[in-house]
Amino acid sequence: MKWLIRIAVIVVLLVVVVGIAGAIMIDSIATTAVAKGAAFATQTDVEVQKVDVKLFSNAGEITGLDIKNPDGPFREMFDSFLVLGSGKAAISAGSVISDLVEIPTVELSDIELSLVSKDGKKNYEVILASLKRFQGDAPPKETEGGKQFVIKKTTISRITVNYDFDKDPALGALPAKGTIEIAFDKPMVLENLGQGGVPMSQITADLITDILVQVTANMATQLGDQFAGHIKGLSGSLVDTLGENKFTQTLGELDLGEGAAVLKGFGVDLGEGATDLIKGIGGGAGDLGEKATDTIKKGLGGLLGGDEEKKE
Repeated sequence: MKWLIRIAVIVVLLVVVVGIAGAIMIDSIATTAVAKGAAFATQTDVEVQKVDVKLFSNAGEITGLDIKNPDGPFREMFDSFLVLGSGKAAISAGSVISDLVEIPTVELSDIELSLVSKDGKKNYEVILASLKRFQGDAPPKETEGGKQFVIKKTTISRITVNYDFDKDPALGALPAKGTIEIAFDKPMVLENLGQGGVPMSQITADLITDILVQVTANMATQLGDQFAGHIKGLSGSLVDTLGENKFTQTLGELDLGEGAAVLKGFGVDLGEGATDLIKGIGGGAGDLGEKATDTIKKGLGGLLGGDEEKKE
């Protein structure tokens, strides 16, 4: 009987040890996948403290994700391009060990972003030039035969943007420096990231471009016409990366019609789809709609006519 008890104890201990070792291995694999995917997408240094995969509770958490600014003057201004404060996910435990990892939900919050320009160079242009590789039918592959990922629903809230822009005569923009909290009436929602299964680098590229579209539209409505040149430069880089149609489509998917109206007022070419998108926010069938027009006027400081009181 004593031998049976000893054997049972040994078996239990072995199961515990194997379980701990397996959990550590999965966490390590997940941490490496996130870091390598983000680094491959942005072509800059990336640090990830840990990805904690909790198989028994079908949950996961990411801490310490830090995408550095490209080398050069940008890092002297801000070391990081994007820092994630909190990332939580519901996971499908059975898919973790398969080639296609299905993630039902991801919640990202407290994102800190830096947008800077120095001596005619812009950090977001460098990042977007890297992300542009993932547009089209033949995106680059970080590894052959690696895991594929799909995220059914991603919600994003609380984004802080640190901006430090040089004077830009080409855009008619004066120097500007400060911090802005992106205003959310409701969380930013992304559906089916990586639909069908894509590498983590593609997930990263799509996330960053969607965040930048949201940030651009919100900065346009919150900061006003004194930032028009800088906003136009950021918008132009996004349009160059995504193409007019996809940029406008993303504005629509993120419900950023008012932002689109202001961007168009700033002179950003949003393509043919922009007019229908902007009409939708004011309900106007034959014009931009009253709400959109008011938004543009507010963003341009009344340059389109303004209020009667301001004319006196």
